[in-house]
Amino acid sequence: MQTNVASKICPVPDCGHPMIRQTNKKNPKSPDWKCSNKNCKFQKMMGGGWKKSEFITGVWDDKDTTPERVEDNFQDEANLTYGEQRDEIQDRG
Repeated sequence: MQTNVASKICPVPDCGHPMIRQTNKKNPKSPDWKCSNKNCKFQKMMGGGWKKSEFITGVWDDKDTTPERVEDNFQDEANLTYGEQRDEIQDRG
């Protein structure tokens, strides 16, 4: 797996190590960034703060919401009602 170090810093308060960009990741659910400190194993809690984890601290990039990206997003189609999906299919064919 190729990685590169960028200016992103680990968000865990007591760490402060640089994050490593995960390029060519095979699982789309894996984090986009991982802490360069292999002993930094935390995950963010829903209410804020950090708790211990068995995995190296990772963070994800913000979701891309540019119009070009949204057009390619299949989830938009999943949000349509059955009638809207039927009409779209008929328009395509």
